[in-house]
Amino acid sequence: MTFAQFIPRFRAGSSALGIHPWRDLRSRWVALIVLVTVALGHAFADPTPTLREYDVLRSLPAGWLEWLSQNDLPDDQGLAGGNRGQGRWIEAGSQRGSCRAVIAAVVAGDLARADRAWKGVEVTFEHQRDDGGFAATERPSGGSSASGGAAVETAYFFLQELGRAILVIRQSPHEAHFHDRIRAIEPKLRRACDFLAAGESTILPKSRKAVNRVFIAAKAFGACGKVLNDESLVATSRRLVTEALRQRDDEGVFLEHGGRDSSYNAVTLLFAQVLALHVPMPELDEALKKAARWQISRILDSGEVDTRGNTRTGVGKEPGYNGQPKGINHNEVILALALHGIVHRNSQALDAAGRVMAWTRRDASGKAVPAAQTAPAVFRQTAPALRLLPGSTNFHFSIYGGPSEPRELESFLEALERLGLANALDPGPSATAGSRGAFEVLARRRWPVILYPPDGGRMQLEGSTSVLSADDEAAVRILDDAGVFNAIQLGEWGYHYHRLRTDPNWMRDVLGKDFEAQRNRFLRPPETQGYEPIPKTRREAYDQLRQYFLWHRQAKGGRLISVTGHSHYESYAAEWGTSVVGIEAGENIGFTQSKFAFSRGAARQWNLPWSVQMSPWFGNAVTTRGLLDTNGPTATGLDAGHSLSLCQRMWQHAWFAGAALVTPENSFNSFFETGKEPWALTSHGRAATNAFAFMRAHDRGNPHTPLLVVLDHLAGYNGYIGKTWGFFPRTAADQEVADLLETQLFGGMARPPVPGHLPNPEANYLQPTRHGELCDVVLSTATGAFMGRYPVILLAGEVEFSPGFVRELETTVAAGSRLLLQERHVKSLGSEAWARLQKAGPTEVLAEWVHPATQRPAAISEERLQRIANETLPVAVAGDPIQYQINRNRRGWVVELIHNDGVIKAGRTPARVFPERVAKVRLTPRFGTAKARDWQTGQTWEPAERIEIVVPPGETRYVEFEAP
Repeated sequence: MTFAQFIPRFRAGSSALGIHPWRDLRSRWVALIVLVTVALGHAFADPTPTLREYDVLRSLPAGWLEWLSQNDLPDDQGLAGGNRGQGRWIEAGSQRGSCRAVIAAVVAGDLARADRAWKGVEVTFEHQRDDGGFAATERPSGGSSASGGAAVETAYFFLQELGRAILVIRQSPHEAHFHDRIRAIEPKLRRACDFLAAGESTILPKSRKAVNRVFIAAKAFGACGKVLNDESLVATSRRLVTEALRQRDDEGVFLEHGGRDSSYNAVTLLFAQVLALHVPMPELDEALKKAARWQISRILDSGEVDTRGNTRTGVGKEPGYNGQPKGINHNEVILALALHGIVHRNSQALDAAGRVMAWTRRDASGKAVPAAQTAPAVFRQTAPALRLLPGSTNFHFSIYGGPSEPRELESFLEALERLGLANALDPGPSATAGSRGAFEVLARRRWPVILYPPDGGRMQLEGSTSVLSADDEAAVRILDDAGVFNAIQLGEWGYHYHRLRTDPNWMRDVLGKDFEAQRNRFLRPPETQGYEPIPKTRREAYDQLRQYFLWHRQAKGGRLISVTGHSHYESYAAEWGTSVVGIEAGENIGFTQSKFAFSRGAARQWNLPWSVQMSPWFGNAVTTRGLLDTNGPTATGLDAGHSLSLCQRMWQHAWFAGAALVTPENSFNSFFETGKEPWALTSHGRAATNAFAFMRAHDRGNPHTPLLVVLDHLAGYNGYIGKTWGFFPRTAADQEVADLLETQLFGGMARPPVPGHLPNPEANYLQPTRHGELCDVVLSTATGAFMGRYPVILLAGEVEFSPGFVRELETTVAAGSRLLLQERHVKSLGSEAWARLQKAGPTEVLAEWVHPATQRPAAISEERLQRIANETLPVAVAGDPIQYQINRNRRGWVVELIHNDGVIKAGRTPARVFPERVAKVRLTPRFGTAKARDWQTGQTWEPAERIEIVVPPGETRYVEFEAP
């Protein structure tokens, strides 16, 4: 990204300052300070300048404030923040985002957007009580702010931003536009401030361990005091600041829960800095300089915020508003550093702010995305970039298993790094106190690790002994303190719930000598599919599975990585709280491509990383080191299990599809000639090394999935069992969803035969695609802001249209997304809601169409799917049957071509390859491009208006097209 693209406002003056072209980010920020100085006259003549916040905000780089406030705009009902997310009024504090949206719009001079944002203010006062406080209902995570100190707290969370918004408006040229509205709410604001003043005594006792809240309260009193010209409120603000300044350590870092926190220190820095712009306090200015100095030290060169040693955020220690672990608030980190840097002429703070901004706007490979590429002309919206593992800036390829004795583990990790074979363990040592020595090695070498659960054999049994003890937790915190990502595996829990819970043989193996005593506690009758009691509704099935999952999350201290195989429960794992949305592929598991779509969709919706574990188990065979041995009940050896070809295709496709972590299962036993030094590699190990080197050498970019398939929250899709929630027979609408996913989008194409028409048991693990890997799948819990990132939204199956979901759909189509639905959906919506959707943006009622292969009504016709592909995919793919996916990277577009035919494999026999069964494919870009390149062979095409490429059997090719 060039600085001219990033901050175009300052291009014109750069040559006159003698610093053009821009050479590094620090020089750019130094120039920014000079330009701000000129713009603000002599404001910087004093050590602590008196500036107006409006001018400071106007001095931010172009586009920053818009970017940072993009999720603040209230919906059409005037609901913002958590209220909007839940589709209902919860409390006043959540409405503060609408005030931020007002500020951003006023600073940008966009009065239409400011008017829409102001509705959030008016709606808040519609919920004002007679005592000046605000009505409240139960929060998603439990509790309420209806009374006591919580009522005071939610009030000042809203008022601090409202007072600020009014002050910025009055400083701007747009005061007249808002004058009457501000006068109209002043009496209500007066009553709200009286309520705050009456409850002042609750603030400090409730915020002793969260000094940022003391500053938020101080900002409410100070800003509103200035709005109302009430010096008593301003005096209260100063008094609270004096108390808050006592909550610092010797270096001036603000304390949160007794220690330092690199997110909350920035929150305090931001709110205090804004307050100081309106209520000057010299002692506060000096304190903020010290806090900023430490905050700058927590910004890594990459722009990531260092969370090591944090007391509250980024390390899974504390749940947030929605019950998820609290993460870093990057928006507030950026604003805190940027505003402090402008006010105090601190180039280091400005430089750090720029790095964090670049890090938040990075693409899936970790590279900064130029502003010009965030909205390419070839398609209208981009799905969110996928997340890497927390604390990581790289994709991770892991080894499954390995030594846990510290000296051997040290040797093993050194070998993996030397060989370039892996950079994570999945799973590594067990999450027990006995692994402390191994954790110290992993912490020192900063290796992310998925931990095997305590008493791992019983990991899936709800109420079992697989529980993280206090001693275990203390040991695992060695990894936390080093900033090393870790999570505890809950493997194949959907399969366990519906299949293994009813299997006495499996239960006997797991429980051992305890089987007879505990069988009635854990074993379920086969006809129940694991439920107890048998569910009568989808909601009851959902509730039972949720309770099962939450027990495991609690038992593992919130450190859970969900791994599902046969079930499609990835969306629910993300909703219920997992660190990573994990899936198992290969093994004897079908539906690979739809599971990828569910996982990627869930990860994007809930802003989580996702992972793929490729299992070499195949029937009664598994890949291990050594020669093929079929003498026992389980075949072993390098030629047993899945073909190396399928493994390579799956590893690379998972990487390209956006996974943060790819794990070759059983790799410790198949990648090395022996399980000890000198760690010599097998042919599979060498192939894995080459695959990982290829991944690291190329910018995979962000998967382009222009179609978003939305299912009902209680859809409970389960491909393996063929029943909804693994229990209920499919309705016609359920079958429509299954046909869409497994026949239309990810299956149903004719496959080329091999000589002799030999059967190929491995053929359906990955299949050619008519329209490419076109979609993500999410549930109706998705927000309109999220769904609006996709050009086309398709509703499938039966959908319950709650008022909240309808509002989110309105937001979606208002953003330009086209909503596709069927006539039955229109009837379910009702005439009023349907009219609002039509008015809000593009909608399309699909004609009924019967699929010729299934002879059943389909969710969408093949012709309409093809039109979606033609209109939204930047490259046309034609020729022999091929699986393909298209990603956007920094240079342009990359097409992945996977040839899944020409390799025959059964579990207990070696693979057979038929070299003549190549796939001939034509690629035609739908945008102007001068050059294309094959990543594997290095072949180039100039011009690249239409190219032909040959993909050998069982192999993958990547063709990158340069884009302007």
